[in-house]
Amino acid sequence: MKKLAPEAQVIFGINALIATFFLLGFIFTMPIVVMIMIIVEEGVVGLVPVVTSLILLYVLLVIIIPLWYGPQAYKNYRYQLTKSGIEIEKGIIWKKQITIPYERVQNIDILRGPIARAFNVANVHIQTAGISGAALTEGVIPSVLPEEALQIKNGILAYTKYTPRDL
Repeated sequence: MKKLAPEAQVIFGINALIATFFLLGFIFTMPIVVMIMIIVEEGVVGLVPVVTSLILLYVLLVIIIPLWYGPQAYKNYRYQLTKSGIEIEKGIIWKKQITIPYERVQNIDILRGPIARAFNVANVHIQTAGISGAALTEGVIPSVLPEEALQIKNGILAYTKYTPRDL
């Protein structure tokens, strides 16, 4: 099975940073705001160390989780094109193996968002019958070099029963 481009570690880490920042922000914000209001209105200075500790914990988690997640996600993401379909393995805690038969492939998109362009990689989205839209693609091969993304697309198309007009 093939691995992703090494830049995937950083991209997975950036995505985890964004998700962690917002998810933990929602969890930590309300208690911190309530305690600050109590400190200001009631003068309960005993809560200052608690607020400081919560803020410090939030910052540490926002730093540590992405640093751990990026390399782990990269290490556990593999793909290959076989004679019967596209195989994708991924997952850190829950392992997931996906096999997409070539007969079900409806569309293959190569997407390069701002982060992918900054690291000169591309994401291959494989859409199947019954599922449409980039957010609902059944198979995603993220963070491969643009030339490799085109090879993957052409490799999948070679196994399917139709030939696109634009190639």
